[in-house]
Amino acid sequence: MARLLLADDDRLFCNAFRSGMIALGHQVETTSTGDMALKRLQEIGGAIDLVFLDMLMGGGGGAITLHRIRQIWPDLPVVVITGQRELADSPLFTEGLQLASERLAKPARLRELDEVIHRLLCG
Repeated sequence: MARLLLADDDRLFCNAFRSGMIALGHQVETTSTGDMALKRLQEIGGAIDLVFLDMLMGGGGGAITLHRIRQIWPDLPVVVITGQRELADSPLFTEGLQLASERLAKPARLRELDEVIHRLLCG
């Protein structure tokens, strides 16, 4: 079981993500902005195993939030996700964001998300 934090401003995706991850036995917290994710990480510190960040959201998008997380928690696995197909196929997403542990396009299948979690946390 992993303790996950998802920062995404898409409520439907957050609800689906939470439901799917709970069904797989994971614990999930969600926030709707990068700033809220950083605040939550500061509040609970080591109680999160892995962070999922939406690339485009208000209050600090995924790239900015990723850099802030790396400054404070350099070893915390972070997966950057996007629902913008043109962004997911761009060099910025595929080759940039080198600080991300993984990059995924939405919608991602539940099995794919679980495989990423296991790969990043279990080696």
